[in-house]
Amino acid sequence: MAPTIFTCLHAYAQCHLRLKPHAFCCSKERKEATKAFKAKRNRNFNLIQDVTVLWETLRRHDTTAKKRSELVRSILAKVKGRVPDLAGSHTASRVIQACVKYGTAEERSAILQELEPNLLTLSKSPYGRFVVSKMVDLATKEQLAGGFWAAGDGTLPGSIFFVGIWTG
Repeated sequence: MAPTIFTCLHAYAQCHLRLKPHAFCCSKERKEATKAFKAKRNRNFNLIQDVTVLWETLRRHDTTAKKRSELVRSILAKVKGRVPDLAGSHTASRVIQACVKYGTAEERSAILQELEPNLLTLSKSPYGRFVVSKMVDLATKEQLAGGFWAAGDGTLPGSIFFVGIWTG
């Protein structure tokens, strides 16, 4: 990949930098370049930034139950169809955990339905395992019997079982 030429209008002179995005004269330009670099590298970057702002309000203790339910609905509307990808991300996994914690039973079942094909993979993920653990803790008996148990033999996959014990 060829280095990009960045132009910085510094207070003293105009300097042309042929460097990585983190090597700028001004911190504002460095932040903008870093955001652009991350957005280019991660296709969910802007979505994660948007839902993180909502999550900051959702997780506060002084947020009312009505406001929490609105925030959960808003977050789930934005992340619909991308929950498995986001559950494996550092920041977004915390957002999904908060939606599981503060969401209604229907919202939890919608999250479980999206995560179901990827539960075993997520349970082995460094960040996804916490989402799976939260789902195990808050799932109903029917959801546990249908979604978390291995198909047909009635045994719980080992990694999911241990995630529930380690973080529960």
